[in-house]
Amino acid sequence: ILISTQVRTALALIRHVMLASRGSDSHEDMADTLARDGAARSPHVVAAFRAVDRAQFLPADARADAYIDSPARSGVFHQSSPSIYAAALEALDLGGARRRSFLNIGSGTGYFSALCAAAAAAAGGELSPHVGLERHAELVDWARTRTTRPRPKASWPTSRGTGPSAR
Repeated sequence: ILISTQVRTALALIRHVMLASRGSDSHEDMADTLARDGAARSPHVVAAFRAVDRAQFLPADARADAYIDSPARSGVFHQSSPSIYAAALEALDLGGARRRSFLNIGSGTGYFSALCAAAAAAAGGELSPHVGLERHAELVDWARTRTTRPRPKASWPTSRGTGPSAR
């Protein structure tokens, strides 16, 4: 049976609305729901959703619906539906020995960047520092506080010996 593009699109929208009406109690439960519903198929994508708590990337007034498969918005803060992020993660080649990098335009709250890093780690890969472009300074600061991990200070030769160079 041939199904037209419009019918497929309509069915996908109906499925999305039906899934959005079902919420989960935690990010782990949401990961299980995304897997059960077929949005997250790969083990590394499911692992990423289990590892990264969506609520931590939303302002307090938007956290009540953090575990529902629907977009979240509060002022300039916006996240797409988790199933949309799952589809994007499934499309990315994050495993293997090569380091991966990408350009995230409209990087927002940092949630997708954190999911990418977690998925790459679960797939046995590694993300190079990637570039996120965001036009709202408030979101840049928000994302940095949620995605930046403390790293040991680098030590390299300088004209004065070993250690961080003078600024």
